[in-house]
Amino acid sequence: DHWNNEKERLVLLTENSLLVFKYDFILLYCEQIQRIQLNYVDRISQGSFSFPKRSLLKREGEGMRVFWDRLREPSFVSKWNPFAIDFPYVTFTHHPVRTINDTFAALCDIHKFSEQL
Repeated sequence: DHWNNEKERLVLLTENSLLVFKYDFILLYCEQIQRIQLNYVDRISQGSFSFPKRSLLKREGEGMRVFWDRLREPSFVSKWNPFAIDFPYVTFTHHPVRTINDTFAALCDIHKFSEQL
């Protein structure tokens, strides 16, 4: 998210939508669903993470960000609220344990995901 908090999500790509689920695997229920119509997607950007020089929580790696809503910028209040969810984009990266086996690695490949998107 915009405060560099990692959140594990399930992502389902359908013919017309991108569905992002927050699923509780312990209690076995879906806590949140976000549906993004593919015809609303403005752009997709990929690349290495970049952080301000004095950032305390830098991380290596690469990610992919999907933007929608005609390049609307988040409000000032949303930018400074760590609990805000009204951002017109979502950021994805590789799962931290993707190297555990080949099957899991294939499911967590953001390069394949971006090609399909």
